[in-house]
Amino acid sequence: MLRPTAHPRRAGPPRLAGPRSRRPCRPAQAAVESPPAAEREEKKTEEGGSAPPPHTPCSSLRAPPGPGSPLLYPALDPLPPSTRPLAIAEVVPAALWTFTVPFFASPISALSAENRMTVAALPGHAAGGGGGGGPPSGLAIFNPLTPTQDLLDGLAALNLPVTTIIIPSTSPEHWVGAAGMARAFPGAHILAPPGFFSAGPGGGRIGGKLAALAPASAVLDEAAAAGRASEMAAAGEGGGGAGPVRLFGGQVEAAVFQGKGGFCEAAFFLTRTRTVLTADLCFGLVASDLDATPGANWLDRVLARVAGIYGRLGCATWPVLRASPAAAAAFVGVVDGWRATGVDRVVPAHLSAPWGGDALEGAFGFVKRG
Repeated sequence: MLRPTAHPRRAGPPRLAGPRSRRPCRPAQAAVESPPAAEREEKKTEEGGSAPPPHTPCSSLRAPPGPGSPLLYPALDPLPPSTRPLAIAEVVPAALWTFTVPFFASPISALSAENRMTVAALPGHAAGGGGGGGPPSGLAIFNPLTPTQDLLDGLAALNLPVTTIIIPSTSPEHWVGAAGMARAFPGAHILAPPGFFSAGPGGGRIGGKLAALAPASAVLDEAAAAGRASEMAAAGEGGGGAGPVRLFGGQVEAAVFQGKGGFCEAAFFLTRTRTVLTADLCFGLVASDLDATPGANWLDRVLARVAGIYGRLGCATWPVLRASPAAAAAFVGVVDGWRATGVDRVVPAHLSAPWGGDALEGAFGFVKRG
């Protein structure tokens, strides 16, 4: 049986990749490639602009100690230990960044499925989802990871306060990190998919009642009880009808899919950078990433082809959409609306990223064919 390697592939800022393109693997970066905060402030002053608002740097925080592996197979742990490498990339200058750690989805493969957090600077953004227009004033975190010291230092380098933590899915690897983030940033608001909190303690999220994940679940429930957390609308602005959920004054739109078995996921469209963010409903594997992974085998390539994600964006979780055809059609309708307005890039939480906007075409074709 193959065991996951301790040092999986890591990539620096990747170029945009379409469905059939290759992107080279580069050495991991230790920090964001944007200018240091002091240089940015000096440049703004010289150009007659205003410097970013001051705030308490999160680098003064210390990452809370993480629990031991909650699962029998440690490499499947959704709470990766701090020893796993962190790669930080600036995707859109001064506007969009990714923080990626290894995430092993199979005990028989060395291929890391990755778990990727995306951070966006939103103009006029304040805690709770308000604002719009004006200079960037806050960071919105999508798909929060467990905060290690390297991660906190990387966020501090962006020189903007974390004001919103957004949970995209009820799947464990996409929500457990929010507990540590909530403690690291007590002033940030937490936004989750429909039913995440209202279903009761641990009941609105997959694995929330398991003993291993219950502590993280309890932290989030406490945040909701304190008024620090809320759920996004189910569909349409204000929750009525089909369509995107508008957030932050329209700077972000969400397409919500509510399936059977407690699965719920939201994809997001960042209008400022024309970027779509996905979690489990859409991702893909660029061939060069697989080729650059020590220990990856022929089975990884076969499984990626069978899942429809090899060299293209696809929906490997198609059974959950098949089981809820009406919800799937509404979700894909919103995504198609984004495509019609123009998407520059897609950043999935797993595997390769980013992709060009044209890679979205055909990702959910099976839903349209019924």
